[in-house]
Amino acid sequence: MRAYDTPTDPSMVPRRRAHVEALVVDERHRRAGVGRSLMAAATAWARERGAVEIVLTVWAGNAVADAFYARLGYRVVSQALSKTI
Repeated sequence: MRAYDTPTDPSMVPRRRAHVEALVVDERHRRAGVGRSLMAAATAWARERGAVEIVLTVWAGNAVADAFYARLGYRVVSQALSKTI
């Protein structure tokens, strides 16, 4: 996880965000509150650093992660596109 400020750009609202780089819970320990506890700790860490928002990336097709983050109140705010060249 890291905290960062938006770049200085007139088209962006200035704010401090935290970005979850990776979160993985071993399948044997899922549905036991481990992920929820890690995200609660991440939220506390972000607040301590002045962040007002947490952002993260879930790869397309990862329905388990989509459902997990939806249960925690996360919502889709953008879409990244890719093309192999």
